[in-house]
Amino acid sequence: MDKVKSAFSVLLVATLGLACDSSGLNVQGSGKTGGTVPSASGGTLGPGGAISGSSSGAGGGMLGADGSSPSLGGHGGSSLGMTTSTSIGGNVMGGGGGTATGGDTRNAGGTSGSVGTSTVLSGGWINRTQGTVASGQHWTAVASDASGTHLVATSTITIPPINIESGFWTSSNAGLTWTWSIGPAGLSTVASNSTGTIIVAAEGTGTSGGEIWTSTNSGAAWNANPATSAFNSWGCVASDSTGTHLVAGAAGAGDIWTSSDSGATWTDQTATGLAHGQNWVSVASDASGANLVAVAGGGDFVAGPGSAGDLWTSSDSGTTWTDRTPSGPAHNVYWASVASDTTGKNLVAVGSGVWTSRDAGQTWTQQIVLIGTAVWVSVASDSTGTHLVAASGQWGGTGDIWTSVDSGITWSNQTAGTSAAGQYWFGVASDSTGTHLVAVARNGDIWTR
Repeated sequence: MDKVKSAFSVLLVATLGLACDSSGLNVQGSGKTGGTVPSASGGTLGPGGAISGSSSGAGGGMLGADGSSPSLGGHGGSSLGMTTSTSIGGNVMGGGGGTATGGDTRNAGGTSGSVGTSTVLSGGWINRTQGTVASGQHWTAVASDASGTHLVATSTITIPPINIESGFWTSSNAGLTWTWSIGPAGLSTVASNSTGTIIVAAEGTGTSGGEIWTSTNSGAAWNANPATSAFNSWGCVASDSTGTHLVAGAAGAGDIWTSSDSGATWTDQTATGLAHGQNWVSVASDASGANLVAVAGGGDFVAGPGSAGDLWTSSDSGTTWTDRTPSGPAHNVYWASVASDTTGKNLVAVGSGVWTSRDAGQTWTQQIVLIGTAVWVSVASDSTGTHLVAASGQWGGTGDIWTSVDSGITWSNQTAGTSAAGQYWFGVASDSTGTHLVAVARNGDIWTR
């Protein structure tokens, strides 16, 4: 029997600050009004990347080549200091099941409300949701189209919920405003095609089985595939450039599933073999959907490291998978996120460190590690694999956003010494050029650059 998840409309309007026009409309149904958004002031970058003081200058910290200590970035007034570090060496290493049909599909579309945005500049990063009801959400993932215009983020409900709305959040103007549609409580992952029209998301609750959701109209309406609910707690999703070929990985003791019809039907590709029963935490696709890369073994970023795993690749749209790190330093370690360029040749994976591949995952080079207990949380790539963005953080704590313009060899801390520093970063995304970036901070805000 078909079940309907209806969406309801909530008008969410807040004062637009700095670069936006001011408005003072009441938020219907919530009793909230838009408020004045304070300006952000950067801090002075101290040794070890710590913020010491509250001056308006912003320092760009650079992680040392040996991972032992970061150097101090230059002060750049209101802009982030940009320095470069030496190249970082690393160890180079080598490294079919049942079909679920669509059937009963529920719709979670309907009219939804726009979220007014605030604008808080911070070292090139702009806080788009501070002062609005979108602020403080329990953000779980974010994705971008190729232009950086169409963005999508997912949020989930925590206990106790405090100003938290579970669902899908979309923007069609590079993050200036956001529209919310109600969704399931356990949304954990999201991906977009190159135009932002086809989006795939999934639940990761695992209690009664999460479902895979898809939208074919840029998030205006969402359809759940109940045939996927009995299988897994989903940990990751990815899309090719058209949104036709989709891939999803299940967390815990799960499998990798693929769809060749934009999510209408799904096939378990790892029901048997070595790739069966892995804890899939991140997956990425090239533009064609033929070349895929996935990482198994991760942990709860709140609780700390969980299982460990390897880097896997597929060159036949997910039908078969090869463990690329069955031994060596990248074997059986903590992984958090993986990204691919449009060709599937230039890859990057993060977790305990940053690893890159220039041969479609056959060999991997460790480029950098973090200091002490810090780990890498999320990573994204431009279309060529040249410009990368990654988020770092402590277990259950705060971190920074880093970028690389040389395919991951060197990295620059883009948020140290600014109000964007020390956020509880949980996801990053990039457009095709690496120019327009977006990041979400857990229990915080959506930021763009």
